[in-house]
Formats: sequence, C-alpha cells, structure tokens
Amino acid sequence: YTGEMLILSIVILLSGMLLTGLILGIVNTLELPGGAANSFGEWYFKWVVVYGIVGAPIVATHALSVNPTALRKVCPLLAGIFSPLLLVTVLTCLVFMFYFGQYVSIDRNTLLVYNLLLISLMAIVIFSFIEVNNTLQRWTIISTGLLVCSTLVLDGIVLWGIGLRTLDEWGLTPNRIVVLGSNLLIFVHLVWILIGIVQIIRLHEPIRTLHSKLVGYFPIYGAWSAFVVFLLPMMYD
Repeated sequence: YTGEMLILSIVILLSGMLLTGLILGIVNTLELPGGAANSFGEWYFKWVVVYGIVGAPIVATHALSVNPTALRKVCPLLAGIFSPLLLVTVLTCLVFMFYFGQYVSIDRNTLLVYNLLLISLMAIVIFSFIEVNNTLQRWTIISTGLLVCSTLVLDGIVLWGIGLRTLDEWGLTPNRIVVLGSNLLIFVHLVWILIGIVQIIRLHEPIRTLHSKLVGYFPIYGAWSAFVVFLLPMMYD
C-alpha cells in the first residue's frame, strides 16, 4: 500500500508540475499591468505549490482508499483530478483574453503556450473516457463537456492568431502548415467528441459509445504525422 501511495503521489506531483507550468506560462503571455504576473507567481508558489506538495500524498491515500485498484486506472484518475482545474484555468484565461483584447493579436510565444495547453486538454478529455466502460456521474460528464467547449473556443482563438500571422507576414511556412493543420484536426476531433458527450447526456447512451469517437480519430492523426514527416519536407525542399 505504501509503495502504491508513493507512486501515485509522484504521478500527481508530476501532473501538478505540468499544470503549474501551463498556468504560469499563460499568465506571462497575458501581459497583466502593474507587475501582476510576478505577484501572481509569488502568490501561486506560496499558496498553491506548497500546499499541493503537502496534499499530494493525502489525495493519493484518499484515491486508494476509495478505489484500491486506482493505480491500474491512473489515467482516468488523473483526468478526474485535473479536469476541473484545467476547466477553471481555461475559463479564466479566456476571460482575461477577451477583457484585455489579446485575442486580436497573438505572438509566436503565446501561440506556443496555447498549443501546449491544447495538447494537455485533449489528453485530459481522452483520459476521462478511454478506460471507462460503465456510467460516470452526470456532473463529471457535464464538466468534461464544458472543458471541451472551452477548449474549442481556445482552439478557435489559436486558429485566428495563426491566420493573422499568415496574412501579416505573407505566406505559409512549413511550421505554420504543421501548426495550422494540427489545430484544425484537434478542432474537428473536439467537435466530434462534443457530439458524443451530448448524445450521452441527452440520449442516455453508454460511455463506451464515445470510445469510437476518441480512438477512431487516431488514424487521421497518424496520416497527418506521416504527411508532416515525409511529404512536407519534399514540398519545401
């Protein structure tokens, strides 16, 4: 039991480090006035990081007490822990972006941070359902649906930023083709997943019906990866 608790604590801490990096990266890209970003960083490390380190073993112990086989299903467990946190992070980010009007012009570093956030969000959404064969709590399904909706908005903003950079700087480069194509694929996949979540909520379909929408899209990612690796370099040789 102690070994499982330590392993699960380490996994939670590593996931927390990823979430911390994303949050601080987003805050730095928002260009908050009056040194607010530095003040937020100090507050975050003092109140969130410290208590997160201390609380990781407690969360791991609770998870193992509720579900002794939790370590075997670590992906859905992490998704359940970090999905609400990412939802709050994305919604807060969107509020600040629209409040300060930073969705109009997005620089390269900001796009990089948002793309890393999109990949993390996609992983959380997939992990939320991929290992689940029975029913989930209704609130869990709804919160994941809200996370998908907010991710769609964020992906739309990223696509808008890529489009503006392409028009302002005259043309598509290989990097922009890769980023633009990847974001379009993620956008379509998220729409497909959202349709499945709506079907589960409104038509009371079983969770496993969503698996085909999650896994069935992977060959498209594979085909895009093959295009990027093999064909795209030949086009720009």
